[in-house]
Amino acid sequence: MNKDRFQKNLTEVQQDLEIPESRPLNQISSFLSELEDCDTEAARIEILHDRLAIKEKIISQMIRTGSFLQIQSLLERSSELSTIIDRCKKAIATNPNSPPDLLLKLSGEYLLDIKKNPAYELILLEKPEFIAFDPH
Repeated sequence: MNKDRFQKNLTEVQQDLEIPESRPLNQISSFLSELEDCDTEAARIEILHDRLAIKEKIISQMIRTGSFLQIQSLLERSSELSTIIDRCKKAIATNPNSPPDLLLKLSGEYLLDIKKNPAYELILLEKPEFIAFDPH
């Protein structure tokens, strides 16, 4: 990810997280419908993935350094957050428009989902390194 795009995403995520504690969950939930949509363009999938990664880091940082109320609120919702983040990553893995390099990043954890991707056979032609992650 280039530095400008990272900084823009970081700024947007920080603004999201400055709003009440329910906001991160709502934002991440809103990513899911776009990530599950097979018409979502590859560039948008990458942006959403980047924002999701930044949100995960900021939420972890908030838990380490935040106020008691922020920590309590996030911990109360952590299983819900974890579930939604996992569903977003699975949606990226199965979306045929997901960029192969992004899928390669997810292949260690989501290979079975990537194999369900309708474009999996084409991805193997472009990125044969996926075979290295496949135990079968």
